[in-house]
Amino acid sequence: MLGCRVLGHRWVFWRDGATVRWRCDRGCGAGGARAYRTRRDAQRHLRHYARTPRPPVGLLAALAGTVPPRPRSRS
Repeated sequence: MLGCRVLGHRWVFWRDGATVRWRCDRGCGAGGARAYRTRRDAQRHLRHYARTPRPPVGLLAALAGTVPPRPRSRS
């Protein structure tokens, strides 16, 4: 799917017993599974995988701080 090639996959994660499963929410068919020893281990890893990534605010703020202010026009 073109959207996944350009923007990357939009992963959806869920737990099925001691197995964590995932698939692409855009419908391209990508996905997989990983089995853990216990349901508790699977739940712990699921919390880590299912986090929504945040934009790199620090980097954006640093780049915006390097732009010089526009001079004021005299009227």
